[in-house]
Amino acid sequence: MSIKGDISISGNRPPLKEPVLVGSPVTYLRMFQVLIDAAVAGDRCPMLQQMVDIHKIPGGYAVNRLVDLGWIKSEIYMHNWRVVEIMVGEHKGARTQEHPDKRRPYKTFFNSNIQL
Repeated sequence: MSIKGDISISGNRPPLKEPVLVGSPVTYLRMFQVLIDAAVAGDRCPMLQQMVDIHKIPGGYAVNRLVDLGWIKSEIYMHNWRVVEIMVGEHKGARTQEHPDKRRPYKTFFNSNIQL
């Protein structure tokens, strides 16, 4: 499955001309549901190793692809902390637990070309 179009991501990642989704669409849906559950509960965003160990989801590429699809915005903070905001659906605007020190993210990834 692939998506056509020009997708720009903020941060240090280069713009993607035609991202190709690697893996099963079910993986993305499962990852999205785990992130929704964490955001609605106000829990800390699951770390990538937790995605692999607990949820059996190969986390790294799946989070990036959800950003590319425009389903989530991902903010990266110091000390291995990530805040994910749900950008579509019933829980749009829900965020995982904020960084405890109220710091600013050093990177933010989102799809700026998707009209939400």
